[in-house]
Amino acid sequence: MTEKELYKVANEFYHKKGAELDAIASYKKLLDSYPNNLNGWADLSTMQYSICDYDASIRSSLKMIELDETNSWNIKNFVTKLKLLQKLTFSEPDLYLDELTKEAIKITSLTGKSSLCDLIEKYTLKLIKLEPNNLKNNYKYYFSLAVMLVKNDRFNNAINHLNKAFELKEHKVGGIDDTANLYNWKSTAYVGLGDFTKAIEYIDLALESGLDEFQMLKKADIYLEKGDEVLFERTIEDFIKVAEEKISTKPETAYINQKITALLKLKQYSRAENALKDFEVLKPYNDYTKKNIQRVKKQIEEEKNR
Repeated sequence: MTEKELYKVANEFYHKKGAELDAIASYKKLLDSYPNNLNGWADLSTMQYSICDYDASIRSSLKMIELDETNSWNIKNFVTKLKLLQKLTFSEPDLYLDELTKEAIKITSLTGKSSLCDLIEKYTLKLIKLEPNNLKNNYKYYFSLAVMLVKNDRFNNAINHLNKAFELKEHKVGGIDDTANLYNWKSTAYVGLGDFTKAIEYIDLALESGLDEFQMLKKADIYLEKGDEVLFERTIEDFIKVAEEKISTKPETAYINQKITALLKLKQYSRAENALKDFEVLKPYNDYTKKNIQRVKKQIEEEKNR
């Protein structure tokens, strides 16, 4: 059979529900004879991924990219697959657990969570390089890379990507300004680096830019990590005043919960118990509020007994 005929057979299985194994066998047959068939490698990778053979899928994608390093569509699909693998729990260098199915999966192409981050970063940056004028996408790529890297303790690289995202944030899709969020992630990265002065500077900028006041408790935690208990307590007391003002002007369960959370951070259990009275402004209680009050009471008791 010709290359075109072999691909047609494989592609028919590709589009047939429940025929993944037949598709994989057909693509392998195609690629044994025509190893430079780019679409064959791309489709094979997708089929292998669909049956959770992530190891083979990664290898097929890398072969696909080797054949054409300028195909941004294929690289984008590869990055998407890699990002989805972040749902797996990494237990050993090449053994991963799907928490949803409780299935152990061997992926020898990866040597731990760190190598997955490396691949995502490498090929996301390749996408940016291939499409330098796609500013909306590039903003999104830099920001998502930064968040991933902060979560994986790659703080210096994360800050570099956040700086790039700042330069492009005017190109963000949608009407919500991301400035506060960018500053907040930058603060988190500096906490990871142990630079608490910079972390405070950026959490302040985030709060000034509209970050939820509840994040004042994050600022308090930074002071505590810095070893400044006075400013830790003062920042929490400042937040409690904000929460109390919200409760008085627009009573909501969330604000009362936040006030109690702040008091528990100060280990002021009597004040936390007294704050339970704030819920009375919400009477008559709906089912959600009743359950929430019981949860908060239990939380206070657990904190007292630690």
